[in-house]
This record gives sequence, C-alpha cells and structure tokens, in this order.
Amino acid sequence: MMELRLLTRGVLVAFATVMTLSPVASGATRLPLERSAWLDGFTLTEYWPAPERWFRGAKVVAPGLTKAYPVDFLYSAMGVAMEGDGVAADGSRVHLAAGLTGYVNAKGAKGGTPYWANEMFWLNSSGLLTFPLQAGGWSNGAWASSKPANKVNAKLARFESGPSLGASGVPLRPLASVAVDPKVIAYRSAVYLSAYDRWFCAADTGGAIKGSHLDVFRDAPAVRSGGTTRVAQRIRVLIPADARKLLPLLCR
Repeated sequence: MMELRLLTRGVLVAFATVMTLSPVASGATRLPLERSAWLDGFTLTEYWPAPERWFRGAKVVAPGLTKAYPVDFLYSAMGVAMEGDGVAADGSRVHLAAGLTGYVNAKGAKGGTPYWANEMFWLNSSGLLTFPLQAGGWSNGAWASSKPANKVNAKLARFESGPSLGASGVPLRPLASVAVDPKVIAYRSAVYLSAYDRWFCAADTGGAIKGSHLDVFRDAPAVRSGGTTRVAQRIRVLIPADARKLLPLLCR
C-alpha cells in the first residue's frame, strides 16, 4: 500500500482547503460528518483475518469451498466464523459468506463465551466441545460416538474464496481499510491516521465500534496476543464526496 503513503503529502495540502481546521468538541458537530473535518480523542484498535497457521484441527471441505481447511480455522470463535475473514497457508483469502446462526460455548450450549460456530462440532463423553486434530486424536478428549446427535453437521454456514466485503460493500484490504461507527463517519469516507502515516477507507463496522473508536484492518501479527491499541488520537476525515475527488482509488 505504498501509494497511500506517497499520496499523503499532496492530499493533506489539498485537504486544508476543505477542512474545518478546529478540533471538534463533543456535541459541536452534526454526525455523521457532513463536512470534512479533524476529529479528536479517538481510540485505535486493530483486527485481522484469521491465519490458518494458528490452527491444528483436521481438515474439512466446508460448504462453498473446494479446498480443505482445518476445522477450527473455519468454525472456531478464533477463526473465520468469528473474524469473517481468513488467510490460508498459501496466502489466499477465505471468508464467511452467509448462513451462520450464532455460536456455542465450550460445552456446546448457547450462552456464555463464544467458543465455536453453532454447527460442525463434536462433544466428548463429559459433554464438552472437542474436535479432531490433523496429527490424530482429539483436542479435548474423544468424541462420544455413541451419541451421534452430539455431532452437528455443517448445513447453514457457507464460506467462499477471496476477501470479505466490509459493511460498506468495499473489499477489506490490510492497512487500507478501517472499521468506523457509521453514525460518526460515513462509509467510504477517507480517514488519515498519523500513527500509520496513511489514508484508510471507512469500509467496515462492528458491534464494539461505537463513537470515537476505530478498528484498523491489518495483517495478522506473529502471535494471537499481538495488535496495538492507541488512545487520544487526532484523525482527519474526508467525507465521501471529497474522498472521491482527492483519493478516487482508495475505496475501490
């Protein structure tokens, strides 16, 4: 995404002609923004497509896909079923297309901390969720095969190859897409984040993305606990009409 950095200086110069240059006080500006503006006090977090390398489940061919992937990569709450997007070992993208009906906890029941999609899971003899491993055996004790009803076949969730679309309908691209609260920043706005020295397309949202919270879409970190949170950030926003003029390729 080098072009986003190369464009920064020129766009910021042009940006000054369409910006309201004073910091926006809480409640002082109509939202979502009707004019390009500076906004203060934002918290930046990060999210990413689930990487296949983090998972160890036996491979399955899920509805909508022709290639087999680890079952936990697709269906666990750390995988594509929750993140909506994943990166296969060969670098290709996989995403959840439709049909997911919710999640179950580690006991295979609804409620509590999500652990797995509400399908394609197994329960052991103690009633706890388990799944088969690529190396053989089971993640949490063997499946209680004497109780066939404890395994729910995948019927509803459908996956597809390729990147997922954000809530805006724009494909999500690492370090080019950001999730916003559309009540504050309209979809397809351009958002400049100095911490990354680049422009992002306001392409997505999420249940936890409220008010002055932005979630930057990036490549997966080396470990699951990776990712950075930044607070008290000042951002620059070009409303969609201005973004189309100054950064016509950003939200393509």
